[in-house]
Amino acid sequence: MSKKFASDEDRRKYFREKKREQREKAKRRVGQNISSPQIEEPQATEPTEKIVGQVGQKSEFYPIMAGRTDKNAIVHDVRVGKERQLYHYFPDGVRCGIAAGHGKIPASYIIGAIERPDKFDAPRTTEPVIILKEFVHGQLGTESLFAHLASDADLFQFRSIYTNPTLYEALEKDWHDFSRGTNVRLDFSEAPPAYSGRPGLDLLKDRLKNNTLIIDRSLAVWEQASSGSWTDLDDKGRLVPEERFFLIEPLIFLVSGFKVYPPKLPPKPYKPHVGGHRDSWMGL
Repeated sequence: MSKKFASDEDRRKYFREKKREQREKAKRRVGQNISSPQIEEPQATEPTEKIVGQVGQKSEFYPIMAGRTDKNAIVHDVRVGKERQLYHYFPDGVRCGIAAGHGKIPASYIIGAIERPDKFDAPRTTEPVIILKEFVHGQLGTESLFAHLASDADLFQFRSIYTNPTLYEALEKDWHDFSRGTNVRLDFSEAPPAYSGRPGLDLLKDRLKNNTLIIDRSLAVWEQASSGSWTDLDDKGRLVPEERFFLIEPLIFLVSGFKVYPPKLPPKPYKPHVGGHRDSWMGL
């Protein structure tokens, strides 16, 4: 049964409180592996709603089965035990950060998202970013890497990708050459230059300190991000030693993209009030 409200203000207060509760729950789960719930009757069920911050089940981190996009949300169908649960994100609220490989450093990308708890409020830049997947490859630009990227883009329903400011144009060209004949469209952008080098590390530290970056402990990026020794940079602005912290770079690309360009709900369609409301053109 749907909840009834005496006024729109009561409705907004209710959803603001629910959003606050969800954020607190997400904060308590930072860096924790969440066990799947005990299911007394393991029968197949229809998808049910679940707080997005509660990701990570036993040995499986985020067993997504399918993704879809509608006008108000990106929806992931995730299997938890014998059940299916739906996770809702803002439109353009699922994104990717990708870093090039060089020498002994592998190419890698990280997929993250901001949940959409209700339809009333657009997210602020301090909303928790939830890491959904990491992928480590050899050298950037190979067909194998793009094949994985295309598959994940279709499954997770993301289009926005942030990468090194000196790399994104070449990467986008290589992607277009690879993706001819496919129906997967990706938008490559340079990561916000304001957060390159030290400012990017400071942003990441603030996110970790304030519990607004949710990473499951089963991921390699958690091990790298939780280390206290990844704050040193060389004269090229790279982490030292880079081979130990290569996932930090795509993580910063992703988080800084959400910081500068937070996702928003699409505008509501204009519906003129029949009868000539004083604020409508018919009331003039």
